[in-house]
Amino acid sequence: MTLVEYLGLGLKDDAVLELLERYDIEVIYRFDRLHENTPDEYTAAARGAGFELCFDEQQVLQTIFCYVAPRDGFAAVDPAIVGAPFFKTPADAKTAAAQGGSDLQYNDGMEFLGRRLSWVSFELGEHKRHYEYSPKTLSLVTLSLAKPG
Repeated sequence: MTLVEYLGLGLKDDAVLELLERYDIEVIYRFDRLHENTPDEYTAAARGAGFELCFDEQQVLQTIFCYVAPRDGFAAVDPAIVGAPFFKTPADAKTAAAQGGSDLQYNDGMEFLGRRLSWVSFELGEHKRHYEYSPKTLSLVTLSLAKPG
């Protein structure tokens, strides 16, 4: 299975457990210790493989961060395991989104946490894809479940 195929599966599904074991990933449980009514969440980082899994309070996999370029202690992900194309430029991602007829959103240049970046986001079927670009290259692909209707 590619990473995108895990979206929507439960933390304790056999396929997810096999993925966690294959990459020797520990699951971190974060709960509302400050009583701010924030939902519980579970994260599982495969730093050496370049991706991080984020599960919601029902332990359903909602989001996967795929680090295309090494960053924040993550190695670069192998594109073959992701299950989504890597577009070299924002223009390429916009073209693909337009061809798929999905809801396209983008920003062609912004400052965020001291970094200049561009991004393109669109839905494709039940999934959302978000491509983040540093000034010179694709740096992060975020896969998530599309918001219901």
